[in-house]
Amino acid sequence: MTTRDHKFEINYIFRNDPMAEVVDATEETLPQHEAVRLLLEKHHGEIGDPSGVPSRDAKPEDILHFAQANQITDVRVTKVHIDSRGDTPGHYKQP
Repeated sequence: MTTRDHKFEINYIFRNDPMAEVVDATEETLPQHEAVRLLLEKHHGEIGDPSGVPSRDAKPEDILHFAQANQITDVRVTKVHIDSRGDTPGHYKQP
């Protein structure tokens, strides 16, 4: 399957500011370290030492440690459930 049919909300703290990001994925789950990897890519220009970003095949604990050292903390990943009937709220639909 090549379509991205799963959505995840990533809530996190970056430099003491709460932030959220919604991402699409092909897999049914998004492990925390993979979500952190996406956040490192998003904030690439803002982190202290972008040359030290762990590679894609790095250990999950190395990715999490690097993120914490660069002030990306409290990462929480939540799956967003998509209604198969569409994404328009019912109160916007006319009878």
